[in-house]
Amino acid sequence: MTTVTADRRDWTCPSCGRRFRIPVDATNPDRCPECPPAKPKPPSVKAVTVDSADGKPDRVDENVSLPPTSESRSTSSTETQEILEHLRNISRTMTLFRRSVWIFLAISILGAVVSFFAMKQMTDAIGGMGDIDGGSELNNFLQELNGQ
Repeated sequence: MTTVTADRRDWTCPSCGRRFRIPVDATNPDRCPECPPAKPKPPSVKAVTVDSADGKPDRVDENVSLPPTSESRSTSSTETQEILEHLRNISRTMTLFRRSVWIFLAISILGAVVSFFAMKQMTDAIGGMGDIDGGSELNNFLQELNGQ
């Protein structure tokens, strides 16, 4: 009995590094049979650009893939540091804004209190000059000014 052997070539699994002999005309597999299945490709979605004037879609992109998940995303430490610095700056800005609002509120309340006491002092001063409704002393004073 004779065995016909096809021409074979060496192939190394990119995941685990094992070496195999595969037929020359075969395409390179993604992984060997002993490696776990590869992570699935992220689903693709359609991106629609909408014109705000008429509300109808302008353009539809068929092959837009979703952003990678946190497990598959590899960020460099410099990129992470830039992101953290940006978040710190936002936090500082928000803190400054929050403090400014509280200061504005405190100044407004203080202004209202001062205005209340100023009005109270003014009404006490006017009330001390005479009865405004009857106008006894004030009316006499105004009549003297007019020469009556």
